[in-house]
Amino acid sequence: WESHDFPYTVQSGDPDPLVNTVTVHSDPAGALTTDISDTASWETNLFQPAIDVTKTGDELSKIGDEVSYTIEVFNNSSEDTPTMYFDISDTVLGLALTDEVIANGESYTTTMAFTIPQGADDPFVNTVDVTGTFDDFPNVLTDSAIWETNLFQPAIDVTKSGDELSKIGDEVSYTIEVFNNSS
Repeated sequence: WESHDFPYTVQSGDPDPLVNTVTVHSDPAGALTTDISDTASWETNLFQPAIDVTKTGDELSKIGDEVSYTIEVFNNSSEDTPTMYFDISDTVLGLALTDEVIANGESYTTTMAFTIPQGADDPFVNTVDVTGTFDDFPNVLTDSAIWETNLFQPAIDVTKSGDELSKIGDEVSYTIEVFNNSS
C-alpha cells in the first residue's frame, strides 16, 4: 500500500464538475507478461463565488444638508457556493458589519443618512468596502463602490439704494438689486 498527495490548482476554464482520473499499470516482477491495471476517478464540484456592491446617493447637496445613501451588497455566487461571510464597511457613514451572511442569489440593502460637514471637499466622495470570506476556503473576495455628491455653495447679495432726500408728498424711488452669487 502506498499513498501520495498530488495538489492541483483549479484553473480558469476547468470543467464543472472537475473530473480527475488516475490509471495505474503494474507489471509484477517475475510474472508473466501480464499487465495489471486499475483506474479510479474523483469528481470535484466547483463553486463560483461572486460579490458586487453598489452605492447611490443624492447627486447634489450643500454643507449642512443631509444626504441619503443606499448601499446594496449582492451575493452573485453559484447555488452550490458554501456560506459566505461579508464584512461591510463605510467609515464615513459609521457602517461596520462583520460576518453578515447573505444567501447565494440574495442581497443586503441599507439606506443611511449623513449630514455634509463644514469644510467638506467638493465633490464629497464616500466609499463602501466589502469583503467576502468562507469558513473552509482561503478565498477572499473584495469589492467597493464610490459615490460622489456635488456640493453647491448658495449665496445671495442684495443692495438697495434710493433718493437721499425727500419731503412729505413727494415720491421716493428705490432700486433693489439681488445677486445670485451661488456656485
